[in-house]
Amino acid sequence: MEYYRCARCLKVKSQLDMHTTKRQRSEGLLGAGYLCKVCARAVHSINSNNYRIENKERVAEHIRKIRAADTRKYKAQNMVGNAVRDGKLKRLPCVICGTPDTVGHHPDYNFPLEVVWYCQLHHKEEHKRLRKEKEHETNC
Repeated sequence: MEYYRCARCLKVKSQLDMHTTKRQRSEGLLGAGYLCKVCARAVHSINSNNYRIENKERVAEHIRKIRAADTRKYKAQNMVGNAVRDGKLKRLPCVICGTPDTVGHHPDYNFPLEVVWYCQLHHKEEHKRLRKEKEHETNC
């Protein structure tokens, strides 16, 4: 196992704890970044916040376009958020792993308060599965 020093926090960390870009991973350079994962996440967060502050109108326009593209989705997400806030809908643990920190997944936006609760990981996996299913249907 190789060890590297993070350029930001100056801690020596294992190769697995170092951040890598997609390009580095595709070239087989795992852990070849100059920042550890923790520092890279912090830098990304700072840069994202700065971008949003400096480009408020551009970000707002982008959000308006996304919301206009699928108003049912936006309305359903708002309804769930409001229902959870008001105590009308209870956030449940992930249906797969039981983790209490969950997000609601809408199988059908026509029924906005009918959600399946997934943790972030399983929610991403569900969307991957749905994308593959959709691609398979279009290819057949």
